[in-house]
Amino acid sequence: MSQFQFKFDVTSSSQAQTISATPQEEERNKESLISSNEKSCPFQLIDELSSRLRKRRQERLDYVTVDLPADSSLAPLLQVQSTFTAGVDSTCDKILQDIDQQKTDMIPGVYEGGLQVWECSLDLCYYLARHFDEIFANIATAVLELGCGHGLPACLVLREGLDRKRNISVMFTDYNDFVLQGVTLSNIVLNSQGMLSTTNELDTTIADNVILGAGDWLDMSNQLCSGSLREECSSLPSNGQFDVILAAESTYTAETARDTAALLALHLKPESGIGLVACKRYYFGVGGGSDAFREAAASLPNSNEYRLSVETLQTFDSGMGNIRELLKVKCVTSVI
Repeated sequence: MSQFQFKFDVTSSSQAQTISATPQEEERNKESLISSNEKSCPFQLIDELSSRLRKRRQERLDYVTVDLPADSSLAPLLQVQSTFTAGVDSTCDKILQDIDQQKTDMIPGVYEGGLQVWECSLDLCYYLARHFDEIFANIATAVLELGCGHGLPACLVLREGLDRKRNISVMFTDYNDFVLQGVTLSNIVLNSQGMLSTTNELDTTIADNVILGAGDWLDMSNQLCSGSLREECSSLPSNGQFDVILAAESTYTAETARDTAALLALHLKPESGIGLVACKRYYFGVGGGSDAFREAAASLPNSNEYRLSVETLQTFDSGMGNIRELLKVKCVTSVI
């Protein structure tokens, strides 16, 4: 019996909101778009992915199934239950102790909640399952998931890309290295098994097309803009712009809402690129949400060349909790 069921009241909206944004070509504005607060976690890629995959496949991974919509005809996703053992990772041990003592799901600037599966990431999986062929029909060689945590949306993209023999590179990013090496890597292993004829071929293919990167978004953006990440990993897009950017629960404060909007403006491919942002309408006590994201996007520097178009694709309202929204974001040419 699976742990998750998708039973949402869904309403669609085709009304799009046009928002001014900085064009990707304006290099002088790039560093000023994303929050300039000093960060303690420089962005770094995780190396030796192929060997890490082989080692993880040899371990026992307990998991639960995550059901996808019946009308999508896609198999359930698999979600790892636990990959951390006390005493193995001292950093993780300390953070988990702090979380337990403070009775909180995250500690800003230290741990961003990546060990938990958040409901908006499931909303995003639900949508991707139903619209995968539509989204990836003519685009998507480069996909980025911001603040991925368990990374289930990106795992779905990776799995279906492998199944369809599509050349899709997927970049998983999270603030914490131990989250990526723990739950994210495990979910990649679980959801890719059996996709190719041999595990060696599978791990080599994944290592060639998957990137794991940990650290803060400002440093990641700067490295993408400068091309230094591309020097480390040739499968990254040369111009730092992605065909699809996925983000779930990334707008939970006013600052992260601004950073999400700025990253989309900088790193979403103009015209053809698609951003999918799944979030709550309002995060009580911290001030973020879908409205904060729209306001943040509207406050980006004006441009005569491009604008950021934000469309509400779906609204999830069970009547018993916080309203959630799924937003489609595109960077389109301004009409003069």
